Amino acid sequence: MRLKKTIKVLLNPSSGGGNSLKKIHKVKKCLKKLSNHWHIIITKSEDHFREEAGRIGENEILLVAGGDSSLLMAVEELKKKNNLDISIAFMPLGSANDIGKALNIKNISSAVKALNRGEETKWDMGTVKVNDNEKEFCFLGSLSFGLGSEINSYIAKNIQGKSKNWTLFLAVLGAYKAFSLSKVPLKYSVIAGKKRQEFQSSLGLFLNAPYYANGLDFSQIVCPKDNYIDFFSFNNKSFFSALSSFISLKFTKNYKKISHLRGEEFCVKFPKSSDIQIDGEIIENVKSFSVKILKEKVSLCTL
Repeated sequence: MRLKKTIKVLLNPSSGGGNSLKKIHKVKKCLKKLSNHWHIIITKSEDHFREEAGRIGENEILLVAGGDSSLLMAVEELKKKNNLDISIAFMPLGSANDIGKALNIKNISSAVKALNRGEETKWDMGTVKVNDNEKEFCFLGSLSFGLGSEINSYIAKNIQGKSKNWTLFLAVLGAYKAFSLSKVPLKYSVIAGKKRQEFQSSLGLFLNAPYYANGLDFSQIVCPKDNYIDFFSFNNKSFFSALSSFISLKFTKNYKKISHLRGEEFCVKFPKSSDIQIDGEIIENVKSFSVKILKEKVSLCTL
């Protein structure tokens, strides 16, 4: 079946450590098999990406080609335009692609198959407010701090020009550096309703998508369609303890060293400013933030 609507492809050239642009020929080849009506916009900046994402015509289909953070930007712009009723197609070209895994879309070919199939899922969407600021960030897959933000920042600074195969190696180096510089474990408070809990852990993690960090599988616990957010605290105090826990979780799904909470809304407070990561985007100097699930849903193409 060849689609009648025009496919508007937004390709983020900085995704995947700058390697997404190298895949443009394969993207074009797959699109030619699907439709005669498509065009690719290689965005020049974040502002340019957001501007184009917010300008979707009635006879256009939006296909986001980039990482999880690219998809998040598109959703944020459509939310501003009150245009979340349209279906968004996703072509995962980032480093982790955790949202793509949850949609059963793992590569360019499967993204085009999902677009052709036309089946969509209604995905939960969260919103994040930082430091009591009026500005809101959307949240689709993961929000993390501690090792989550430290590793993400380290990879972003060092992966440029390198292949995706470097991601795991850089993640281990980033974790080792975070422990060496005593940036983790991190103290913080989590407030859910009237209950407040104190933590000291290497990683604090809010999940809406059931996959995290390109391999950790939480699908037995997390569902992006249940109107809840799941919080996990990794109770590791050393690099080798954290490494052991991640390996155990990846291969055996052993959650013994992880604290778990579930709810619709949380507030987190830090004694000292910390960085947080929202679907790949780093927010710096955070003293507190709140995260909650919205009633609105996002329509995403799925296989």
